[in-house]
Amino acid sequence: MIAVKSTLATWCRELSPSGKQINEIKKRTGERARIPDTQRRRRAEIAQIRRRATERIDALINAPFWLSGVVLYWDEGARRETI
Repeated sequence: MIAVKSTLATWCRELSPSGKQINEIKKRTGERARIPDTQRRRRAEIAQIRRRATERIDALINAPFWLSGVVLYWDEGARRETI
């Protein structure tokens, strides 16, 4: 007997969710272009972080030690080791 790889999508391609199931999925995950939005919470968290950073940047941009730290951080990330 030969083992054949398959996926859940292959096994379930004949099945269709009911209208009630579709509505429950949309409530739970959101919807974007008919694809469930599973990253909605993460994108909202990132947007909140950006808003807070935007509010604080005016106070920080004039702090010389903060600015120096940012430059050093970026520089460290830009290094590449060559062998």
